[in-house]
Amino acid sequence: MSTKITPSYIATNLIRSPYIFNVGHSLTGQTITTGTITTVDFDTIHFDPNSNFNTSTNIYTVPVSGYWYLHSQLLWASTSVFDAGERTDLRVYINGVLSPNYGFDIQIPDDNSAYTNFYTMKTNGIALLNGGDEITIRIWQNTGVNQYTYSSNKYTCFSGALLTAI
Repeated sequence: MSTKITPSYIATNLIRSPYIFNVGHSLTGQTITTGTITTVDFDTIHFDPNSNFNTSTNIYTVPVSGYWYLHSQLLWASTSVFDAGERTDLRVYINGVLSPNYGFDIQIPDDNSAYTNFYTMKTNGIALLNGGDEITIRIWQNTGVNQYTYSSNKYTCFSGALLTAI
């Protein structure tokens, strides 16, 4: 006899991972210097039951080896302007090295359009990480002038969860 998988069955039989976190960006925003790879400041911990995120270094230290789901998003301030042909990258770094598998590159279309409203970037994926790995989120842009992130810990964030330990 097979068991019918229902929401009730899942709720009572699922082993939940205690390794989950969500952190938010500075309420004062952040200056992103043109041509410079900048670690995004996350100074608000929404939840991190095992205290693996360090707000002084903006590093999440992976406590358990396994497959992890990672997500990050960044909202540029409405004062930031991106013109046609310019580029901005939102990237995941593992142990200080750009992860080749996770990142988001945007090149503004060369259609003589300028983007001057709030502008959101997101990246997410599943990563095989080792206990002790250090994860940071970094941003880069090549507009020729400084750009600014929106002042809110709700729209610029970094989160993750252990899916399967190995």
